[in-house]
Order: sequence, then C-alpha cells, then structure tokens
Amino acid sequence: MPVNTAWTISREPFSTNSFWLACAWLWGKMTTPARQWITPITLGTFIVSAVTGGLLLFHVKIGFISWSHEWLSLAFVAGVIIHCLINFKPLKNFVTRPKGAVIVATFVLLTVFSTLPLVENGDHGDSHSPTGKMFTAMGNLPLATVAEATGHTQNEVVAILTANNIVITGETQTLAELAGQNHTRPAELVKLIL
Repeated sequence: MPVNTAWTISREPFSTNSFWLACAWLWGKMTTPARQWITPITLGTFIVSAVTGGLLLFHVKIGFISWSHEWLSLAFVAGVIIHCLINFKPLKNFVTRPKGAVIVATFVLLTVFSTLPLVENGDHGDSHSPTGKMFTAMGNLPLATVAEATGHTQNEVVAILTANNIVITGETQTLAELAGQNHTRPAELVKLIL
C-alpha cells in the first residue's frame, strides 16, 4: 500500500513540510468561535491603527495617540496573523497566483526599501521643518551658548552629557563636533540636555 507523502511529517527539523502541516493542523483547530472573535479584534485594532496613524501623519499628538498607535498596532499584527492562519487555504491560493504574488512582492519590497537608511528623517533631522532648522542651528553652537539657551550652566551641560557617556574633549566644541566624535546626532544631544 503506497504511503500518502502529502501528510507524512518530515524528520528534518524546521522543514517546509512540517511547517505546512503545523499550519494545516492549526487551521483545522480554528473553529467557528475563533473566527467569530478574531475578525472583530482585527477590524477594531485596524480602526485604531488607521485613525491614530492618520492623526500622527498630520502631527496631532494629543492624549494617547502615539501610545495607542504603537502598541495596539502590535495587537493588529497579531490579529492579522491569526486571521491569515484561519484563512490559510484561500490566502495560499491567492498568493500562488501571479497577480497575488506580484502584489505581495511589491509590498515586501516597499517594506524593505522603507527601512533602508537612505535619508535621515524625522523632525530632528529634517532641515526643512522649523524644528529641524532649530536643531541644525543649535548643532553649530558651542556648549556655553547651548547651556545658556537651555537654561543650564556650562558645568551642568557637561555633567549631563558626561553622565550619558558623551566624551567631551574641549569646552569650545560645538554640538555637531561632539555628535560626530560620539557617533550620534546633534539632536540627540539636545534631547539629553533638555
């Protein structure tokens, strides 16, 4: 009698055959009650992530917007993963078709590209924003002037930076020189001082 190799577990650790069998087993365990609670959780966390992401896009940072977006997005990701496991067969059918494979590959490439350190972004590195211009200007100031501008004495600024493992070789150094010497950005030094 021939052995049905499609359902035979491979003896190799972490083989693709074992992975797909584990997914199929988990998919079989996801009964109707699991489907009834995971869809609302996924939808609810998507709404939170979408609304807070839109607000953050327009620099609205009131209440718990940043916290909600960052932490509840993790719940959204978990919900999506479980949702994908529950709907494993339709998802597999979609991804194995050319159109589905192109769409998924496009977003994977976009994700990889967006994480490459091609440009320095954020308010503190963006020289076009008012905040970025302020940090750039402060980076060109010597420690004594930065101390005065932030309401500290020069000794307090030196103590703060030294306590944060910033090596200072001269009191006339600018923040930009200190940042370069300590492999950081001037904006990070300003944050420490403030």
